[in-house]
Amino acid sequence: MSDFSTRQTNAIWTSPSGKVFELKTNEGGYKRKHEGEIKTTPQDTKKNTKKIADSSDTFLDMGVSGKSLTLDCLFVGDNHDIEAQSFEDALCETGKSRLKLHYGKEFTVNVIEFSKKYSVIERINATTVSVNFHQTANTIYPQSTASKAKNVKNMALVTNTAVAQNIADIVSKNTGVGLVGSINNSFSNVLNKVSKGLSAFNNTSLTSIISDVEAQVFTNNAFTMVSQLQQIMFKAASATTKINDLTKMSASSSFGSLERTWNALINDLTNTSIKHSTKLTHSQVVDLAISDMAITSAISAIANAAIDYNFETKKEAMQAAIALVNFDEKRSEFINTQESKIEELNEKYICDSGISELVNTTADAIIEKSFDLKIERKITLSQDASIIELAHKYYSKDFKEDPEKTIDFLISSNSLVDDEFFLLKRGTELKLYV
Repeated sequence: MSDFSTRQTNAIWTSPSGKVFELKTNEGGYKRKHEGEIKTTPQDTKKNTKKIADSSDTFLDMGVSGKSLTLDCLFVGDNHDIEAQSFEDALCETGKSRLKLHYGKEFTVNVIEFSKKYSVIERINATTVSVNFHQTANTIYPQSTASKAKNVKNMALVTNTAVAQNIADIVSKNTGVGLVGSINNSFSNVLNKVSKGLSAFNNTSLTSIISDVEAQVFTNNAFTMVSQLQQIMFKAASATTKINDLTKMSASSSFGSLERTWNALINDLTNTSIKHSTKLTHSQVVDLAISDMAITSAISAIANAAIDYNFETKKEAMQAAIALVNFDEKRSEFINTQESKIEELNEKYICDSGISELVNTTADAIIEKSFDLKIERKITLSQDASIIELAHKYYSKDFKEDPEKTIDFLISSNSLVDDEFFLLKRGTELKLYV
């Protein structure tokens, strides 16, 4: 019988350039999770496109995700600071790296972010570098960034066209006087929510298009008006992407702000009166299709815009990819729950627009693009320091080119205020991007 110690090996990390580091850690391990779709309220459903085989199931298991882990790497002794700096320099390299833990096989990872702490107490010679790793595919796909972006945009066009045509077909099949009025009211309500949700952008072009759409009768030209609504959403989503160096700007211009705006809009679009019904009438089935049109178009718009977004850090890009997937999951949960209330199969008006494929393709492209982005690094000041000297020390190249812009970046990326503009106290934690 073999002892576990015979299977335990040293933890080894190999940087993208091939530098090898033996990692000293007090503990190892990682986390993984099953990816899938959660059905929060099990109900009998006749939806013919449902992937869950048993209506009593509450989870559609789509497999296990990659490994995510944070290792606290210890450097001790008289040269702890030098060794930790060498490790930090390697962590700043771009590209995929290899990690071998104390147990198991080596696997491919990306460094998402790291932070460094060291003691300033006499005779305690130690530095700890905490690194957040995430497992990724061990292959590098040859497809160029430009071709991936073009693929996403083509998929977005297919999704938008499918949704617009589906709504046009629904309108053509429901020509009764009562239903026509209901359909126009439903689209008007959706348009009002979109107008309200995107009001923060305060864009003259958007306002003009919205006013033009509001002046038309939806049932007279449904396909064109849906296309105009999609144009409104894309213009709003892409407005922020035109700002360069977004992480260097205020929080209001970051992808996080765009994500919050869209999250609020999607929440508003899913907050309809049909949620409180146990069985949907024909009019409510049409309302559901119009709501889904708006939600799908919104997700398509942000995916289409995100592929051109100027992400500054790996962390920001990863959060954007996760946000896109969350939007699609929120839509899927809403639609599946409401469609389970429809008894007649011929009233299943929600079409397969390809939105999930669009989201997954965009998320994958963003994650792939993140490999070459900056890593967020956190430091704790060991002594008082001015903004100017910190900017010069940690962003020397940028500081030489534009001192004022570099100082502004250090201030905005750390949300510094008042007296901190002039002097930062010992013990202050700073975020740096390397």
